[in-house]
Amino acid sequence: MVDKLAADNNNIPVEYIFQIHESPCRAVLAITGGGAEIIGELLRHGNGSATVLDAVVPYSTDALDRFLGRKPEKYCSEKTARLMAMVAYQRALDLSKGSGSADREVIGIGATCKLKAANEREGRKHEIHVSIQTACETGMSTLELAAERTREEEEKIAEFLIFNVLARHSNVPEIDLFDRIDTGDGLEEKVIEKYEFVSGSVGDLLKQKMCNQDSLYETLDMIRISLKEAKDPENKGNQKKTESPERSGLYFPALLIPAIETMFLWQNWLLKNLVSPYTLKSL
Repeated sequence: MVDKLAADNNNIPVEYIFQIHESPCRAVLAITGGGAEIIGELLRHGNGSATVLDAVVPYSTDALDRFLGRKPEKYCSEKTARLMAMVAYQRALDLSKGSGSADREVIGIGATCKLKAANEREGRKHEIHVSIQTACETGMSTLELAAERTREEEEKIAEFLIFNVLARHSNVPEIDLFDRIDTGDGLEEKVIEKYEFVSGSVGDLLKQKMCNQDSLYETLDMIRISLKEAKDPENKGNQKKTESPERSGLYFPALLIPAIETMFLWQNWLLKNLVSPYTLKSL
């Protein structure tokens, strides 16, 4: 008989799920490579439609290519997770129109995972990338798994990390990940988080229809605006400089950039780190 405490420790508390459903957020989730159990977890307790607008699992490479509208540079990476979140956000905007949810915030969550597989090559990395996209926020959580675990255990970690990204935005308590997944090997594992924000007026521009007519999921060419990073609370007054285009940034359809740039200047935003337009193939 499975110990009840151990069983509970492997599940998201039901009260947290209900709190998610009571929040004003409605989401489209796009998940590949692992972590898809979070979809069932959000739905199996009832009232799932209060949160989930749609959920897709583009698991094969062809399916993910079609979801993104083109082939990503890498299938499991921060960039691909961010792009998945943007496409999911566009889908959420489309689904929320005329559905009585105009007063509710819509979000897109993208997750791409590389977990333990049968007969995998030695040294293959196991990693989880989860991104959230809203009108005013681009967020990223990344975890590289170092300890030896079963596939089932890694799936559960991916589920928890996806939940935490959604919970944080919904002001719901997060799962204490490392209290539940002790490595047992003395190996250090750390979730790396990156978040960027813009004002509501800029975010309103993102709410314009951004899907191509040929596909519900196909995205337009994208551009990233890397804003000055927030001050480190432990080093007040010191601003970090952008080291390379790899750092986290906000993503917008290229056609909105002139309006966004004008608004940023009007609000005295510093655009010294403006990155040249990229197509999705180069992101």
